[in-house]
Amino acid sequence: MRIWMVLAALLSLPGLALAAGSAPLELAGLRLGGDIAQYAQLIDTDSASKGFFRPHLEMVSLKAREGLRSAYADYGTCQNKGRIVRIKVNYADGSLTFFEKLLTELKKRYGKPEDWRGNPFGTLRAWKWSIASGNDRISMVLMYYAGDDGEYTEGNSLRITSRNMVEEEDRCYAARKDGGEPVTELRKPADMSELDWLLPK
Repeated sequence: MRIWMVLAALLSLPGLALAAGSAPLELAGLRLGGDIAQYAQLIDTDSASKGFFRPHLEMVSLKAREGLRSAYADYGTCQNKGRIVRIKVNYADGSLTFFEKLLTELKKRYGKPEDWRGNPFGTLRAWKWSIASGNDRISMVLMYYAGDDGEYTEGNSLRITSRNMVEEEDRCYAARKDGGEPVTELRKPADMSELDWLLPK
């Protein structure tokens, strides 16, 4: 009986309770799987655009929020139409000190990350978690960048993604392509060489 009391007390601690099973589903006032239309008061509807790597996802910016430099949400247009599949925030504080503070707190809440992505110069530091949420896997990436490569967002950012919903969107998009429905993708003109197509002009 005493063992169960001790376990209950331990799980009542905020960090341990989250690490024991809860996945990060909410960020910047939005929730993964939620209908983007329900968050009209939080988003800039005029900012909606197609995703760069996944044209079957739409991306929308969030309105200004204290503590954030910017924030975005991706939502489905196929299998999960209108449902939020990814949320990303860029923090106003871009310092390494703040990154370490965020990392410490996330470890308390969700345990140690599984994957490290960075460079030997220390200008890119990124930790990735993969956390079960029912039948889904939630990917969470905390990143710090202090270089001049436009591929990465400068400063500190955090991203949470529903892997299942993104994969469902990918499959739905592929099925539509196979079915001959129009898709939004660029195709190489027949009179253009491969290098001309792949290199900048």
